[in-house]
Amino acid sequence: MARDLIKYATERIVRYWGTPKDERLQRKVTRKAMREPWLSRWFGMMPMSIRVWKARTKASTDERNHSSEKEQSS
Repeated sequence: MARDLIKYATERIVRYWGTPKDERLQRKVTRKAMREPWLSRWFGMMPMSIRVWKARTKASTDERNHSSEKEQSS
């Protein structure tokens, strides 16, 4: 068990040393770009659902205000 762990760690270190710095940086940037925003990571779908709910509420309120303005001007 311990030998396997040492062998695995050694292979990883050698592979890391063997890759050029530019390639490691490019891989890091790619992984970072693929990661989801921290708000979603920490709170899941809740922030998005609140945004959608607020947008719908605002749209329906605006629609009601717009229709009542038309009735008043007639």
